[in-house]
Amino acid sequence: MANDIKFSVEPADGFSIGGIPIDALLKDALSDIKDKMAAEARDQIPVETGELKATGIGEFGPTKIGPGRWVAGVGLKKDPFYGIFVHDGTGIYGPRKSRIYPRTAPYLKFTIDNRTFRVRSVAGQEAQPFMDRAFEIVNARYVPARVERLRLAIQAFANN
Repeated sequence: MANDIKFSVEPADGFSIGGIPIDALLKDALSDIKDKMAAEARDQIPVETGELKATGIGEFGPTKIGPGRWVAGVGLKKDPFYGIFVHDGTGIYGPRKSRIYPRTAPYLKFTIDNRTFRVRSVAGQEAQPFMDRAFEIVNARYVPARVERLRLAIQAFANN
């Protein structure tokens, strides 16, 4: 996935509280954060046809990668192919920072509202970094609350 956002937790190996393995609590917290991140990314996607919003966000995990270690992530899929162009921008606004020219024809041709346009180049599309915005929103609003909920759950097990 392009523009992945990966996150992980790594507690002490074999750490358990009151007979309940901490792994279960961490996996649940990481799963909640991943789900919230994916939902926020979908909410932040600019919608023209809805295809990118419907199929463009991928998720993985939480997956155990070692003793007491979990990883999960949310990212932009390769399909639909234009997702990366919406996110990163094109032309003068994108990574190449140059106008878009035709490769073989003398001009670019496109139609808007039944009117045909022929131009030698276009500036491109400004970036709409919806994954970045989603990360900032979830990290600022949801993660602190979910970490506090995890802390309270651990404290509750410790007090029993």
